[in-house]
Amino acid sequence: MSFLWTRCSSPSHAFASFDEPYSYTPPAGLALSNYEVDRQLVRIAAPSDREADFDVWSVGPNWIPTCSAPARTTKFEPTAATFIDYLRSVPELTVSAATPMTIGGSSATMVDITTAPGAKGCPGDGVVHLWKEAAMETRLASGDTERIIAMDQGDSTLVFEVYGEDLPGWWTDAQAILDTITFQAAARALPAP
Repeated sequence: MSFLWTRCSSPSHAFASFDEPYSYTPPAGLALSNYEVDRQLVRIAAPSDREADFDVWSVGPNWIPTCSAPARTTKFEPTAATFIDYLRSVPELTVSAATPMTIGGSSATMVDITTAPGAKGCPGDGVVHLWKEAAMETRLASGDTERIIAMDQGDSTLVFEVYGEDLPGWWTDAQAILDTITFQAAARALPAP
């Protein structure tokens, strides 16, 4: 008697209430935690020994200026291109050259961001406050690096923020997650008659 062993596929995870609903399938053997914070933020967390996360933001609708970029108004309505330009305008960031890519069949732009040498952060806290959407804010500590991917999808600008302690290894896993993302049609309110 002989047996044929096949690797089990990982279950897909879906976020139906996110501004632009999507799903992904984690790489086989990678245990992830998913937190749908609200319609504008989903966090995908690596196992605790990796100290890494992958946040998906829908930016723009509730934009609030940060102390690192106070010149931005609450009326900022980004596109993927203007979002990358915004990152380049933050004085305490160094932004890499843009790399085109696709996510779920749509065009996206990837950059790596690092705090600039000598960055003091907001009032000397050593943390560059990147952006704030409603009550949620993202920050980058002095000397840290993150990968940012921005894309226009449906009616939203989505920003994928990949960060953590094990960046080279986590970026590989994060890319494997990105490669499986599929977008579903978002439920839109019908105009009043």
